Amino acid sequence: MKKVVATVAFILAVSLLFCSCGNVNKNRLNYNYDMALYVKLDSYEVEVDSSSDSYKEYYGEKMAELLTGEVTEGAVQVGDIANIDYVGTKDGKPFSGGGAEDYNLTIGSGTFIPGFEDGLIGKEIGTMVDLNLTFPEDYKNAELAGAAVVFTVTINYCKREYDELTDENAKLLGYESASEIEKAAADHAKKIAAWSKVYANAKLDKYPEKENNVFVDILVYQTDIELQVKEGYTLQQYLAMIGSSMEKFRESALQSTDVAQMKKNYALCYYIIDAEGEAVTPKMVDEKIATGINEGVSRNFVEMMVVMEMAQNIVGNKATIK
Repeated sequence: MKKVVATVAFILAVSLLFCSCGNVNKNRLNYNYDMALYVKLDSYEVEVDSSSDSYKEYYGEKMAELLTGEVTEGAVQVGDIANIDYVGTKDGKPFSGGGAEDYNLTIGSGTFIPGFEDGLIGKEIGTMVDLNLTFPEDYKNAELAGAAVVFTVTINYCKREYDELTDENAKLLGYESASEIEKAAADHAKKIAAWSKVYANAKLDKYPEKENNVFVDILVYQTDIELQVKEGYTLQQYLAMIGSSMEKFRESALQSTDVAQMKKNYALCYYIIDAEGEAVTPKMVDEKIATGINEGVSRNFVEMMVVMEMAQNIVGNKATIK
């Protein structure tokens, strides 16, 4: 009897040992296997040089972001980031790629056709504006080239940058003091600079293939949105123009450096959170989606966004600065 009990105890101990090694969160959608089989990384405890150009760039970008406040009253100004809903109509009917909701447009960027951004300057935030415009004669979408259209635009709010950091405008931006903003910018810069070093030091012996379609879906989605905003037609329409197909586009995207970089980036993320005993949960993904993630983004990608934030925070907390 004692031998049987000892044997059962031994089997249980071994099973627990194997469960603890390379343990994977079965609830997650991506990289649901032991990333130590793919990623090689000695350490993610790195030192960050605060005098480096990259650190200063990260710091400056975050400071500009933190010094941007939301404006809900007054008129739209050049340089504002206007959050708008818009619908474009031709002969009274909406046209493909001519509408969007919750779109952030930098006024003066020249992103949209001539007259669109100029037509918003001086208009009251919170109002609706009709813009009577004409597409350029050389516009790439033949159906819209030279066409007279009307854009009905709702100006939801604007984001406006402050030129200097003071305790007074820090409070307007939701912070207690200027030093609190400076600390937030420095923490962000340290985190991103540290992640860049860790990414550069990481090696992948091989790439997992399971997530290929997820990455290609992301590229398809991003390309489609960019074409609609800048050119006025969808990816499907563009591919038809050049005599190609979505299947060929996806095959090309699969071989692109963008997909290779995404694979390494996210493989490293999952490796780090596993090594730290952290886990991404369906609740975390739901909470991220609830913050207003675009409906066109898949749940797989939202999970990756959560994991990226977790991994970067881990690396940032372990980094030291000089």
